[in-house]
Amino acid sequence: MEDIFHPVLRNNSIFKVYQSKNESFLYSVLAAMYSSKIDYRLFHQVNAYQKYKKLLNTKNLPFPIKNKHISLFLQNNPTLNIKIRLFNSVVVSDTNMKIFEHRKIGTGRKVINILFHKTYKDKKSYYHYFWIKNLNNIKNTIKKRFVCVVCYERFSAPTALNRHMLTCNSMTTEVYPKEKSFVSFDDKKAAKYASPISIMGFADFETKQKFINKEVNLENTLGKMESFTTRTCSHEIVSFSLIFVDTNGKLIFEKTFCGRNAGQFFFKTLDKIEERLLLLICKNKSPFDTKSLSSEELERFYNAKRCEICHVPFDNADRLRCKNLDHCHYSNKYRYASCTMCNLLNRSQNHIPVYFHNFGSYDSKLLLNAIDKNATRIPPKFLFSNIQKLRYLTYNSYKFKDSLEHLPSSLNKLVSELNNPHQNHNFPIFHQSKIIKTFLRKNETVEMKNTKIKLLTGGKGLYPYSLCDDAAVMKK
Repeated sequence: MEDIFHPVLRNNSIFKVYQSKNESFLYSVLAAMYSSKIDYRLFHQVNAYQKYKKLLNTKNLPFPIKNKHISLFLQNNPTLNIKIRLFNSVVVSDTNMKIFEHRKIGTGRKVINILFHKTYKDKKSYYHYFWIKNLNNIKNTIKKRFVCVVCYERFSAPTALNRHMLTCNSMTTEVYPKEKSFVSFDDKKAAKYASPISIMGFADFETKQKFINKEVNLENTLGKMESFTTRTCSHEIVSFSLIFVDTNGKLIFEKTFCGRNAGQFFFKTLDKIEERLLLLICKNKSPFDTKSLSSEELERFYNAKRCEICHVPFDNADRLRCKNLDHCHYSNKYRYASCTMCNLLNRSQNHIPVYFHNFGSYDSKLLLNAIDKNATRIPPKFLFSNIQKLRYLTYNSYKFKDSLEHLPSSLNKLVSELNNPHQNHNFPIFHQSKIIKTFLRKNETVEMKNTKIKLLTGGKGLYPYSLCDDAAVMKK
């Protein structure tokens, strides 16, 4: 018991049979069934259960018993008529432990709650079984888990699991469009009740390979029979491109840089334009003047009896359900008649998203190396999708995200889709760029300019990482 000791196990509702060693599961079952027939001064002792232990059939059971052997124990003892409700434990700290329901084994009428606890000490594993007398007394440490049988995602409530099962990608039927067809949608209809982001940014890094001179003694490593990984090079930011556009597709800001400390200069650029972008977002935050509305918009507002967002009927007696004239704080255009609650929730954006393609797997690692955590006004926040991938990273008013979550395809394929003749895409942001205009010289012919434009908009170019080992090489 000393090897598996934890403060949470002191709870009186977790019944312990001392010195049970490899037979802790058997004594936990016996304690659940017969402890009420034993003197309370002895029911924690192994000797008190010897006469009841003889009633159990332990044929072909290995000791110590593991979770996979519990079903065999129940098959050998059908007369017990029990069902094992197995709980697992995760040690969070020296004083805290989380207990969650693992699975149910057996079909008997009497349910026995068994806790499986495993610890590691001096590279050895120790595990023990306990009988949980009363779940209510340890409910603060119990955390139930409901698992999707398709993708193995865990949920804390059955309703959340059921909602997930309706949209689980593995369960969704894949419907492919017909050959030589394309998908389209009505922008105005889709955005009728949506509040588009006023300003958003897009960025990309180019890196150079930095080789690491590190000698590894293979003879010593192979002699130890251990697996190993040798890091031979790393990627370092050498240039970046950054643009910000508004909801109408107008280019607000653009910047490219190539040179030393490009990562630090990237964050300095963001700090420099942050206040300007935030003021642009809420430039029309003052009360809206109804005189600027058209006759159709006025008629639509006055005839509205329900909120056009949540469809709740307006009620002047309730301050959260009064009619409000909702307008965009950036474009100063009328949007819809909304209740007070929806109007408050639909306020100006409080962050500026900046999208990288494949941010979670690549660009996020570069940002984490370049960011100065002590120079930020607000501590950076992270959200991981797994142990290696970031879903987003915040820096002051900016939130870096991955466009790959919305457009799950390569940049080359996405650009080729835009060049589809059915799309009729003319790359409006591209033609607004002053950097592109400097690339297209005035004295060049129209054919030369069209060739360059086709080259830039035709797809993602090849980047020679092995050759670009310095910023001076890139500038050439």
